[in-house]
Amino acid sequence: FPSHDTDPIGWGAVEILIWDIATELRILGNIVTIHNTKDIASVIDKINCTKPDFVHIHYDDYAFIAQFIYKFVKGVAITSHFGYLTQPHRWGCYKDIFNNILAPKGNNIFHFVLSKEIAEIYKSFGVEEKQIYVLPNGADATKFRYTIQPKYHNRSLVVGKIEVRKGQWRLMNIDDVWFVVTIVTGK
Repeated sequence: FPSHDTDPIGWGAVEILIWDIATELRILGNIVTIHNTKDIASVIDKINCTKPDFVHIHYDDYAFIAQFIYKFVKGVAITSHFGYLTQPHRWGCYKDIFNNILAPKGNNIFHFVLSKEIAEIYKSFGVEEKQIYVLPNGADATKFRYTIQPKYHNRSLVVGKIEVRKGQWRLMNIDDVWFVVTIVTGK
C-alpha cells in the first residue's frame, strides 16, 4: 500500500482490517510496511533484504511465499479470510488453494485463524496445534459513536454485506432489528 496519513477509503473489509492492525502496531512503536502488489518477486526480495521480524500474509493465493521468506524472518503468519472455511463441502476449487496455504512448512510459519471452529479445520488437515493461533477479527471502536440516550433505543442495526453464510437471515423477522444496505445498480 502506498503510505497514508489517514484511514484508507473505499477498500474492502480485509484491507481495512490490515490498516487497523498496522495502525495499532505503529502506536505500540513498531515499524510496519504493507505490501499490496501483484509483483510477488519484488515483495519476496524486499522481505529477504530487509529481514523484518514478522510477516503476516492475508491473501490466500500468496500464502506460498512463506516458503521463500521464512528463513529470513523470525515468524510468518498466514491468515485466510475465506468465508466458507468451516464448510469444506462448499469449497469446490478452494480445496487446492487451501492445500497451498498448508504447504509452506517451517517451525516459524504459523496460521492465524479467525475462530476456534476454523482452528479445528486446520487441525483436521494435519496442522499442529502449536502452529495455530486464534486471532478473531475486530472493529475499530474509535469509529463508532455512542450515546447514553439513543433516539431509537429499542432498535438494533445490522451493517455489512448481507450474505446467507453470515446468517443475517435469522434476524429478518425481528421487528426491532433494522438492516443497513447499499443498493448497487449496474450500468
